[in-house]
Order: sequence, then C-alpha cells, then structure tokens
Amino acid sequence: MKKLVYIISLSIMVILILTHKRNQIYNIIESEQMTIYLYFDSYTKQFGYPSNKIQFEDFIKYYENVNNDKSKVWDYEFEFTNKNDSIIVDLNSIYFFTKPNILKVKKNNNK
Repeated sequence: MKKLVYIISLSIMVILILTHKRNQIYNIIESEQMTIYLYFDSYTKQFGYPSNKIQFEDFIKYYENVNNDKSKVWDYEFEFTNKNDSIIVDLNSIYFFTKPNILKVKKNNNK
C-alpha cells in the first residue's frame, strides 16, 4: 500500500513539473513570437530567406544583435524546415507531444 501511494505521488509530481515547464516554454514563445516575426521580415528584406538551419542561425545572431538581448526561445533545440513556399521553425522538446511552432512564414516570390 505504501509503494502504491509513493508511485501515485511521484507520478502526480512529475505531471505537475512537466505541465509547469511546458506552460513556461509556451509563455516564452508567446512573449517573443511577434518580435521574431518582425525581425525575421526585416532580416529577409536585407539578406533573403535562409535555406538551411545554419543560415537560420545567422538570423538568430541578427535578432539578438539588433534586439540587444539574448532570446530565451533559441535556448531550446529547434527544427528548421524550408519548403518550396514557406519556412517553418518548430521547437523540439520532451515537454510537448506535438512540436510547438515558433515561426511559420510563407515566402514572398518577389524576393
């Protein structure tokens, strides 16, 4: 009986910790998402669209340099996808069942 109580208590604590961490990450993404979109638009007008993750990391450096602050969003591992007509950046995290979206931009063909 004591083992069952310990297992249930531990499970509840793990669920609470995971939920708290997931909500914390969502709040970070939400607080910076509009700024990321604005700086990404400015970046693409100057340098064009990044074609791979390494070039996207140049955007991150640009973002942090212009913003004069290190972004907490990029502290987490992310996945960069460059499709024919769009760029998608999703967060890779064990705290989520599905990958939360950080950036999804449809490319402007005029650039």
